[in-house]
Amino acid sequence: MLTAVVWSSEKAIILGLGVYNGLFYKRGDGTNWDSDWTPLGGTFTYPPVAISWGPDRIDILGIGINGNLYTKYYDSGQWSGVWESLGGFCSSPPAVASWGIGRYDVFVIGPGGHMYHKAYRGAEGQRWDAEWYNLSGIFSSPPAVVSWGQDRIDMFGLGTNNTMYHRAWLGDRWSPTWDNIGGVFRGSPVVTSWASDRLDVFALGSDYALWHKAWLGSTWSDWKSLGGIFESEPFAILSDFNRIEVLAIGTDDHLWHNSLIASTWGDWDKLGGSFNSAPVAVSMSAKVLDVFGLGLDNAMYHHTWSGDTWAETSSWDRLGGVFATHL
Repeated sequence: MLTAVVWSSEKAIILGLGVYNGLFYKRGDGTNWDSDWTPLGGTFTYPPVAISWGPDRIDILGIGINGNLYTKYYDSGQWSGVWESLGGFCSSPPAVASWGIGRYDVFVIGPGGHMYHKAYRGAEGQRWDAEWYNLSGIFSSPPAVVSWGQDRIDMFGLGTNNTMYHRAWLGDRWSPTWDNIGGVFRGSPVVTSWASDRLDVFALGSDYALWHKAWLGSTWSDWKSLGGIFESEPFAILSDFNRIEVLAIGTDDHLWHNSLIASTWGDWDKLGGSFNSAPVAVSMSAKVLDVFGLGLDNAMYHHTWSGDTWAETSSWDRLGGVFATHL
């Protein structure tokens, strides 16, 4: 698994784990990318995640080989020093969401299969919470989280029965229990939000098809199969207001793409390539995607999707490197 984030006006960073589980990155604007991969050090058991909560700021979080969560940040042109340990004994990759400048929230699965939470409160001058908060539940998947606005976070995870569960931070308290929202899945949940009171949740079903469910403001929709047969986790991203792009690797190793525009799904488009990792993407402008994946040679590849067609060329750009694969 890779991670990518937009961190300034039309600037993105893509990060991946090398074959010895150290972290490397490249920066670019969609057309021009750093010529070399830059090491950030560390040794991680899961691919780290990245988030940007303000201009020229990137925060990276990853699970070290001792199970602790570690963080490093980029601020106004330079990286922080050594990786800072945030403690914990984590058994899943982290999931992260931000609802404002100087604020983000991290979730992991920890001892007992429970979900745990810790917040960075830089805007309040408090930095990190001193302790991890146990949100209970027993989960078989990593968490998925999203924020649709100020003081709101929604979390999802698969229980030991592979059914989806949901809980939320409501501004001044956690919702009282984990709600069972149904389904039976083989893959971890993915969630996006394009407006207040709107959530779109995705996961691979036991039939290897992609399934979708939406929170519509006062009620959940039914689970709906979007079809396809996939071997990777899906990746979902907003490319415009009320437009969601979904990407996944099919059993043919090609990248496949679909779009939800308002309430209408399109057909699956084969975007080509041959990949052995789940894709990631960033959107630096409306209806434009920069898509990344690891090829069969474990190198990083990149392409740009613009509205309804590939931009400029039909070939994938090879960004090089040699990376660990996580389908």
